[in-house]
Amino acid sequence: MLFNTIVLVYAPLILTLLKTLIIKFLTDTITDEEMVRLKNWLKDSKHQELFESYVKTYFSVNHLLQEPDVDSAYDKVWGQIQSTHGSTKKLFPKWLQYAAIFTGLLITVYGTYLFMTTQKDSVPEPTQVTLEMEDGSLKILDENVTEIITDTKGGQMVHHQQNKLVYKDSISSDTENLTYNQLTVPYGKKFQLMLSDGTHVFLNSGSKIKYPVTFLPNKARDVFLDGEAYFTVAKSKHQPFTVISNEMKTVVLGTQFNVSNYKNEGNSSTVLVEGSVMVQGLKQKETTQLRPGQRITLTDNHFAVDEVNIEKHIAWTKNQLFFVNDYFGLIIKELERHFNVEIRNTDESLNKKLFTGTFETETLEEILTAFQIHSDFEYQIMDNGGTIIIETTK
Repeated sequence: MLFNTIVLVYAPLILTLLKTLIIKFLTDTITDEEMVRLKNWLKDSKHQELFESYVKTYFSVNHLLQEPDVDSAYDKVWGQIQSTHGSTKKLFPKWLQYAAIFTGLLITVYGTYLFMTTQKDSVPEPTQVTLEMEDGSLKILDENVTEIITDTKGGQMVHHQQNKLVYKDSISSDTENLTYNQLTVPYGKKFQLMLSDGTHVFLNSGSKIKYPVTFLPNKARDVFLDGEAYFTVAKSKHQPFTVISNEMKTVVLGTQFNVSNYKNEGNSSTVLVEGSVMVQGLKQKETTQLRPGQRITLTDNHFAVDEVNIEKHIAWTKNQLFFVNDYFGLIIKELERHFNVEIRNTDESLNKKLFTGTFETETLEEILTAFQIHSDFEYQIMDNGGTIIIETTK
C-alpha cells in the first residue's frame, strides 16, 4: 500500500523515440498525435540536426532512384513538416516511401555492424547469473539446476544449488596465493553465496562480488563488492572479514550487516543489523564504529551516521520493496533493478517527490498505478515490457 507524497525530476525523452518518429514521418506512417510531438521536439536545434541528418541520408541512398538534389529535397521536406496540419498523408511520392524503408534497413544493419566491431573487446551486460572462474572462463548458472562445479584441474570446487553457491568449508594450505572467483547477478535476479569459511552472502540485483575460493590462514578475509549485499559473517577472532567497495571498506569479526555501493546512486552505505563493524573510507583515514541500527553513508568523501529502520534496508532479502520518504528518482533505480526494466522519466516535476510504501507481490504496473494516485503522470510500456516511459499529464 502507498501513502504520503511530496514533489519530482528526471531526463528528457531519449533520442531513440525521436528517431522512431522521424522514420515514421519519412515512411508516411506517423499519426497526427505523433506528428504534434515530433514538431514540438524539432523546436530544439539539436533535434533539428538529427532530423536533417536522417532525411539527407534517406535522399542520398535514393540517388539510384534519380532523386536529383539532396539539399533541395531536404528543404522541401523541412518546409512540409513546418507547415503540416492535420493529416500527414501524401507528403512523399511512392518511390520515397520504399526508399526510406530500404534506407532504414541499411542503417539498422550498419549500426549493428558498428556496435559489434566497437564492442568486440568488451563483455556485454549479463542477463543471467554468471560465475567467472580463476582462469577467466565464464560459467552461466541456471537457477533450476543443481550441480558440482570443478576447477581447472578437475577438482571439486563449489556446489551449485539452484540460486545458491556453496564452497567447501576449508582454509587453503597455500600460504602465498589466493584463487578468486567473481559472481555477477543481473537486474531482476538475486543470488546467495556461502563462502568457504561459512560466511553467508545474499546478493541483490545488479551486483557482483569477487572473493577467494578459500581463505589463507591467519590473514584477513577480504571480498570486493560492487552493488548491494547482506552479510552474515562467520566469527573468527584472528581473521577479520573485510568488505571492500568502490569508496569504503567495512571490517568485522562476526556480525550481520548490509552494504550498498551502486555507482549510479552516488553514495556508499553500510547498515549494521547485529554485532559491531568498523568503516573506513578508501580515500581517507577516518574510521567510524557502528552500533546495531545505525547506518553510515559516504557521500563526496564525507561520512554521515544516522539511526535507521533496519527492515527498510534488508527488505530486499525478503523480495520486498520498502520505501520510507524516498525520492522517486531513487525509487526508479530500485524498480529497474527489481524488475529488470529501463524506466525513462520525462516528468521534470517528479524525481524530488517523496513516497512511502511497501510492496511485495505487486507487479510493476500495479506499483506505478499506486504512485499515480498521488501524482499526475502517465506511463507507456514499450519493447515488450522492457522499457517504461513516464510522462506528465499537465
